[in-house]
Parts: sequence; structure tokens; C-alpha cells
Amino acid sequence: MHIENRKVRFEYEFLDTLEVGIELTGGEAKSFYEGRVILSGSYVKILSGELYLVNAKFTWPTVPATSESRSRRLLAKKQEIRNWAQRMSEKKLTIVPVSMYTRGRFIKLKIALSRSQLEFDKRARAKKRVMQRENEQDVRIK
Repeated sequence: MHIENRKVRFEYEFLDTLEVGIELTGGEAKSFYEGRVILSGSYVKILSGELYLVNAKFTWPTVPATSESRSRRLLAKKQEIRNWAQRMSEKKLTIVPVSMYTRGRFIKLKIALSRSQLEFDKRARAKKRVMQRENEQDVRIK
């Protein structure tokens, strides 16, 4: 199973990525395997030296509505957490979830230390993508 947060690639510029584990209950794990997880609008916070996933929605009939968007603890090494916390305090950075997938029997979350993109950067990237697509089409026609 693989769940992607596609919106985040347009909104943020990734500086560094990290693969972490995630603590889930049984109903939340079932909802992941059924593909009923929404990562858009979620982010990662560092609280008392631990990473927490905030605002991720796990929708499943067995998951109570109150715990649908609860904070979930992420499993990472303390040194990695300290390193990212220091980088976040130096610059205006955010940690966002990129994708959620399985590795063996474990559910993993790929998170990224990122910087928010400005509006004109987004437009420039869109123009560049359109130009590249047109060039590829021209090459295929010839």
C-alpha cells in the first residue's frame, strides 16, 4: 500500500527527507491498508523531543470520530530529531508528511524538512513544466 500527499510537492520545497515509523491503533492500521488515509493538511510537530503527526485523517467505521484526527507519535532516532529541531529554529522551516507506505510488515511515513514556496516560484515551476512537456511532444513528433 502506498499513500501519497501530492499537494505538498506543489506547496513546499524539500530540503531533507527522513523515513520514520508511526504508532497506530488496530483500526487505524486497517484504514491505512484500505487506503482511507488523508495526509493533505497534516504536518509534523516536535514536542518534548518527540515527533508527532498532526491532522492526518484515518477514516474507518471502527475508528471513533474523536480519534480520527488525533496526534500520532512518530518513531525516529533522538539525534535525527535534535538535528531537525535545531535546523527548524535557525530558519523558517516546516516538517510535512510526503507519503505513507509499507516496508515489510511495518507502516512507514516519509517526512520532509521543507520551506514554503512563494507564489511567483509556483508560477515559474508551472511554466517550466509546461515548456518541458511541449519540448518532449515536439521531439516525439519528429
